[in-house]
Amino acid sequence: MQNILEKIKNLQSVQKPVQLHLGCGKRFIPEFLHIDLDKFPHIDVVGNVSDLSYIYDNTVDLIYACHVLEYFDNFELIPVLKEWYRVLKKGSVLRVSVPDFDKVIEVYKKYDNMNLIYGFLYGRYSQSKNERVYHRIIYTHKTLRENLLKAGFESIQTYDWKK
Repeated sequence: MQNILEKIKNLQSVQKPVQLHLGCGKRFIPEFLHIDLDKFPHIDVVGNVSDLSYIYDNTVDLIYACHVLEYFDNFELIPVLKEWYRVLKKGSVLRVSVPDFDKVIEVYKKYDNMNLIYGFLYGRYSQSKNERVYHRIIYTHKTLRENLLKAGFESIQTYDWKK
């Protein structure tokens, strides 16, 4: 954990943003600190993204968490979001992406093919872990928004992931 604290301190000393990529897996994004359960070469901290206790309050400028929240049970969600909120500076950004149940329904209605939506609903086989990785929940924009508000987030907006 000392290593990430040094990296954060170095970023702050040169006035660069502290950006976390939570649940990154194999995906490396330059200029981000990477936290994941898997042990890839670019991972700065191997650990659960629900526990950022080694990071000081109000330290982080941006958190990016793409397809990680669905691996937590519904009762775990608010504590996880509150932990992320704790480390973010006031006015900073949490950019989160989750399987969207409304979109899953659209795909099913359009193609009438359950095989196209199983992964979004239930997860998939993880080659890196050599095990099945199950989703524990799926969200709509409304349910995600409600939970973000409960955790303390304000000004919640949809973003276009393509941009």
